[in-house]
Amino acid sequence: MALRLSNIGPPEMIQQHKDRRCGGNSDAPECAGWSHRQLWPICRGARTVLAVPTGGRLTVFVKDSEMRSRKGYTLIEVLVVIIVVGILAAVVVPMMQGRIDSAKWSEGRAMMGTIARALRAHIGEKGNGFTPVPTLEELGIAPGDLDGTYFTGGESGAGDFSWVINSNNPMNFLVTATAPSGISTPSQVTLNHAGTFTETP
Repeated sequence: MALRLSNIGPPEMIQQHKDRRCGGNSDAPECAGWSHRQLWPICRGARTVLAVPTGGRLTVFVKDSEMRSRKGYTLIEVLVVIIVVGILAAVVVPMMQGRIDSAKWSEGRAMMGTIARALRAHIGEKGNGFTPVPTLEELGIAPGDLDGTYFTGGESGAGDFSWVINSNNPMNFLVTATAPSGISTPSQVTLNHAGTFTETP
């Protein structure tokens, strides 16, 4: 008569399998075609078994449904992992993109500072005779000085930078930089005569 035993801990099941039935013999017929090497990891992880007393000995079988459940992950487990990875990606990727854009804009801001210093010098030198949109030559900036890894210079409005002087007394000018291809945000940054940067999303 078959006897079903529940909640038997792994050490007990392993000992029953080793000592009472197979005894380490991989060819023992009482293992229902399973070798001792095959049953060892199954018995170690199972929690419910079927024990059959036979000839004074106890044969331990692992339920087929439990054996199959040890073969891999369930569909629910795989879906949970996919969802978690998707959530993490949705949070991390925008953060990383923002940091990359900020690093690229540091180059643009540095060049805007160069233009602002040149505008101040031009206003100080020309006074009322300043040029509203001075050329690179008038600002003392050599061609190519405003070209970087991400931003392109040139005359005002020809590249990623533009500038204009509104007045010399009081001093009032504005430098504008437009985000080049490859930078998502901000789309534009301005620098005024007071040294204040303003971002446009």
